[in-house]
Amino acid sequence: MTEIKHASRGHAVLSASGAKRWMSCTPSARLEERFPSTDTVYSLEGTRAHEIAEQQLRTFLEGKKSKVKYEGDDLRIYDEVLPYIERIKELYAECKKRSESTVMFLETRLDFSNYVPDGFGTGDVILLEDDTLHIIDLKFGKGVRVDAENNPQLRLYGLGAINAFDDLYDFKNVVMHIEQPRLNHSSEEVLAKEELLKWGDDLKPIAQEAYNGDGKFNPGEHCKFCKASGCCKALADYSLEVIDESILDPQLINPVELGPILERIPTIEHWLKAVKEYSINQALAGEYIPGWKLVEGRSLRKYTNDVDVINALHKAGYEDALIFEKKLYGISTMEKNLGKKKFGEVLGDYIYKPEGAPTLAPESDKRPEFKPQQALIDSIEVPEGI
Repeated sequence: MTEIKHASRGHAVLSASGAKRWMSCTPSARLEERFPSTDTVYSLEGTRAHEIAEQQLRTFLEGKKSKVKYEGDDLRIYDEVLPYIERIKELYAECKKRSESTVMFLETRLDFSNYVPDGFGTGDVILLEDDTLHIIDLKFGKGVRVDAENNPQLRLYGLGAINAFDDLYDFKNVVMHIEQPRLNHSSEEVLAKEELLKWGDDLKPIAQEAYNGDGKFNPGEHCKFCKASGCCKALADYSLEVIDESILDPQLINPVELGPILERIPTIEHWLKAVKEYSINQALAGEYIPGWKLVEGRSLRKYTNDVDVINALHKAGYEDALIFEKKLYGISTMEKNLGKKKFGEVLGDYIYKPEGAPTLAPESDKRPEFKPQQALIDSIEVPEGI
């Protein structure tokens, strides 16, 4: 059995979190090595959320009550990650009810290098329940909803967990969970162990190609988090060569051509932003970009300190009515302040959801199709008696 280790969050060449990208575009993994890894406000916040969750869950497993008092940003992060912590406790209780022998592991290093060269990752929570292996991954971001179905990161973690525990447990199923507390989103995928192992075997040649830096560049929506996207020529070609002038009307875009264009818009928008950011960084590093120069951007005036401003205005004799504005909390904040149950009891009759404005989505989208003509017919009120 592989030694179970408490994980330090390092990075592999073929990371599990970037698996969708290097599986789709095999040369990208080695290309990204040319660019330094940088922490962002969001990544640091996510790391802290994982630390707080682990801290609280370890205390729970020890049968103790947490005595940690969070302040400032830590308190905010704790409040936002608390639904995840409670969800893990709930899952653990459910598993314990079915099998008293259920055990939980936190922040476990998972080795899946028998499928992906040098491959490893960190399992946030692992629950071992007789013939079922649970992998739970915390996603603290709120910009993009992440689903468990066909999620290569979770599947790699599942393979790593099988490597670690398979000789102790006779697993038949692997359940992979995504918990995204700030979007109130939970998702899971259930695979038979043999099905997951088959997926891993099919992945081996792709992973080896990516590790070698071989294969063809394949731009697409998976480029979003690639460190090379701001200067990748393949992505530039993909973004710029949208119109095929050899088909249909060479002067006007035909509806048939709109589909591929709409499909590429998110990637093109990301590419434009990445190119601009890369260009600014190049200029800041002293590189000359012909026809361009660095200038100071526009900025907005800010108070140096809100409390000092309030005190100065009070001292000058101004009333609060000229200093503050009263505004009703938004629905999400109000629901959080009151709690879901009380919110429904007190304000349920005063909440409505207007119809969303028509928007385009792929035909695979699960929402029903909006038909303008039918909507118009449905909106017509027919007087009684006619």
